Amino acid sequence: MVVCHCEVVNDRAIRATIAAGACDLDGVAQSCGAGARCGGCIPSIEELLADAALALQAPASLVARQAARRVDHDIDHRAGFESRA
Repeated sequence: MVVCHCEVVNDRAIRATIAAGACDLDGVAQSCGAGARCGGCIPSIEELLADAALALQAPASLVARQAARRVDHDIDHRAGFESRA
């Protein structure tokens, strides 16, 4: 879908710009032109930036939960082993 009508930039191009390292409105505007003219698309660009930030955080929290489970499992395993000794 076209996000920036002034520069005719779609959401895929903006997502690619963000994936390439643009982390704010200025970075997106400099890279692909979206948001640089009238500003009508800025709320949509901000939403795409927020979605990308959440996507980066989600895997980190998943890894942390998995690591916590491994620690819990190791503690449970050691407790069972020590009670047999």
